[in-house]
Amino acid sequence: MVYNPSIFRRWQILLLGLLPAMASASDLSILGTYSAGDFGSTVENKIQTTWLRYATGDRYQFGVAAPYLRIEATDVLIQPGLGAVPAQRGSRQGQTTGDGHGSQNGQSSDDDSSDDFADGGSNSTTTSSIASGLGDVWMSGFVRVLGGGAKVYRMDTGLEVKAPTADEEQLLGTGEWDYRFTVSGEYRFWTALTFATLGWNRLGDPEWLDLNDALDLVIGAESEPLWDRFVVTGWFEGNQEVIDGIGDRAAIGVGFRSLGRFRWRVLATAGLGGAAEDFSVGFGISMGIEPPKTGVGGIGL
Repeated sequence: MVYNPSIFRRWQILLLGLLPAMASASDLSILGTYSAGDFGSTVENKIQTTWLRYATGDRYQFGVAAPYLRIEATDVLIQPGLGAVPAQRGSRQGQTTGDGHGSQNGQSSDDDSSDDFADGGSNSTTTSSIASGLGDVWMSGFVRVLGGGAKVYRMDTGLEVKAPTADEEQLLGTGEWDYRFTVSGEYRFWTALTFATLGWNRLGDPEWLDLNDALDLVIGAESEPLWDRFVVTGWFEGNQEVIDGIGDRAAIGVGFRSLGRFRWRVLATAGLGGAAEDFSVGFGISMGIEPPKTGVGGIGL
């Protein structure tokens, strides 16, 4: 990951500005990730993301998260939570493809689009570029419906909303609103905690691309505190294909994090084929008391 002092200074100012507003059950986090892979195409892409998130609450929880993106890619569209997908903007705008066929009305046919994605986009015009800027801002609300507190189980449900704040011309976003409905739960055993989250993503379609609504799943387990200070997490994550022909996404991950009011975490994932990244690594810090929402311990923010 390329270190950019100006970016981290901006996040530091935001962190200090939000500290007075942090309640006893509030958490402020910053997480940087680096991902690389072809994401279902034939071209290697590199993505750096720096997330800033604030969350608060217990039975009722609210949060907001904003990413800063830097992408070295060939027509790849970022879909947080679903990875990245080969967007092939040119073929949807009526540009001539490599086999001499173009569209007359500004869009290619569905069959042609699916074939292009299935063969990794070898028949379409693509442009390699480096783009950076603010990504789409996510707002979330969750409610505990079962368990919690001293009980060994807990279940939450909620809604996440993506506001289209990213620059769609640079493929940092679609320019459309997205919605994710989730149900998550956990069960604590003597030596480990198991968790799972099922989400349904309602994706807005930009004019130049058709996106499929998709289910996503995370299932995993984390250890009891080691030496009363550290937790190890392992999980599987996946989702249905977002564009016809690129395949489903699946990956396995491992995380290691500390406990306390000031915490750090490291995590890594390895793709299992399809539209997944080859690998992803991340490092984050958090301060405050982490709200006890199910299904995300040690993985993301």
